[in-house]
Amino acid sequence: MSVMCLRGLPTAPGVDYGSCVGLVAGKSCNATCTGAYLGDNATYSCREDGAFVGSGPTCRKKTCSMDSLPQADSVNFSSCERVSVDDM
Repeated sequence: MSVMCLRGLPTAPGVDYGSCVGLVAGKSCNATCTGAYLGDNATYSCREDGAFVGSGPTCRKKTCSMDSLPQADSVNFSSCERVSVDDM
């Protein structure tokens, strides 16, 4: 009988562990950053003891680019710097 992994995945904002759901021992899955978050993917492996092992992705909020704002000498856009995508 295959052992299903049910523990060991850290919870973090912006991380999708969907491919890890229902994983059995000896299999691997990827955790990804989604939505308003950016970062590198991470791989988790399901161990025989029912725990995942791996190091999670470090997801950070996407920020808006100041380059996309219109150019106008009379307007101050400094309050827009480092605004997160989902904060708008």
